[in-house]
Amino acid sequence: MIFLFGCSVPVNVSGDCSLLEITEIRANRPVEVPEEYTFVGREDYVEVHNPSEEPLDIAGFQLHGNQSEQPWFVVPEPCELPAGGYQVFLATLYDDGADPCGEGSTPSTFFDLNNDGDAVYLRDPWGQTCSSEVVLMPDQHAGFVWERDPESPLDWCPAAPSPGDSNPPCLCGSSDGC
Repeated sequence: MIFLFGCSVPVNVSGDCSLLEITEIRANRPVEVPEEYTFVGREDYVEVHNPSEEPLDIAGFQLHGNQSEQPWFVVPEPCELPAGGYQVFLATLYDDGADPCGEGSTPSTFFDLNNDGDAVYLRDPWGQTCSSEVVLMPDQHAGFVWERDPESPLDWCPAAPSPGDSNPPCLCGSSDGC
């Protein structure tokens, strides 16, 4: 963190892929959703996490769904991700009118995800794919997500949705077929 005139300023990521991780993906929203659900509760999404102890400016990073014909989504400026924070990006083809980034915002990516298997990619601002952030996901059951396993962060598993928050325990292992 940089201190400038007594204020903390977010660290510029400068394209360092090791400072960001995709932690949760929903590609099969519930068929029927109660009216009281938030917008995120009704849509597919990709969640990005800053596991570092410093705030990060993630503007310029790019997300994409493999099966999508749409262009790459570029994270708008400014987009500060607090230390330990999460940013949810809606995987939808229309604009929800949300602020580009920040606490409580859910910007639209303008690409959609395929619920019978897909991949999600994270690229740095120069278009280089972050090799550790290519997430291959199997068919998804409606209402569940594909998440980074909180017990074993190199593994992925099905779980209950937790957009913008730490991941809950897995429902079962990634190869259990539950």
